[in-house]
Amino acid sequence: MSEKLVVNTTAGSETAAAAAAVATPEALDGKHGPKPLSAMQAYLRVFSYSTPTILWLQTVAVAAACGSGVALALGNFVTLFSEFSSGQDIPDNFMSLVTKQSLYFVYIGVARFGCIYLYSTIMTHTGLRLGRDLRHNYLRSALRQDINFFDHGSAGSISMQATSNGRLIQSGTSDKLGQMLQAASTFVAAFVIAFVSQWKLTLIAICIVPALILMVGTAG
Repeated sequence: MSEKLVVNTTAGSETAAAAAAVATPEALDGKHGPKPLSAMQAYLRVFSYSTPTILWLQTVAVAAACGSGVALALGNFVTLFSEFSSGQDIPDNFMSLVTKQSLYFVYIGVARFGCIYLYSTIMTHTGLRLGRDLRHNYLRSALRQDINFFDHGSAGSISMQATSNGRLIQSGTSDKLGQMLQAASTFVAAFVIAFVSQWKLTLIAICIVPALILMVGTAG
């Protein structure tokens, strides 16, 4: 049998498990059966079904998601108002500085709105296309099997797996991917800005991060 349909139920995430549902001949070992795929390998394998147009759109969406995350970490209101609250003399151009910073936030908000709309729309579209292509490939692989292959599964298992796994892949490669990239870029940009502005205070504050990660990990 040249190809088999494999559902990886031990993958680290639902999307990765759904991505491992269709095995290619390269993922098969003639002696030991299907080679298990890690969660990351199964997830990245989804994008091998992308066309050049989808890859180009995904590149634009990734750039927009990262831009939205970086824009969220920008702004200089903290320094402006900390100087005002510390008892220093109010500069003559204080209100003009406030107006200038407010305009910066308006511009940043408009840019973030455009980036969020762009990556959400593009990733939703590419997620639908990827889910459709994977379902087609799954059904083509199923129709190539010998007739006795279907005796081992329950009635309707092929159609249920094609539908449920396609939805999981669509969900994991659309808006959720953009939100993850946005959060990661915000995290990195915030630390870069913090180190540039107040590196000593940032080094002190960063010591709390491992304790927070440990608390969240044990609580979860």
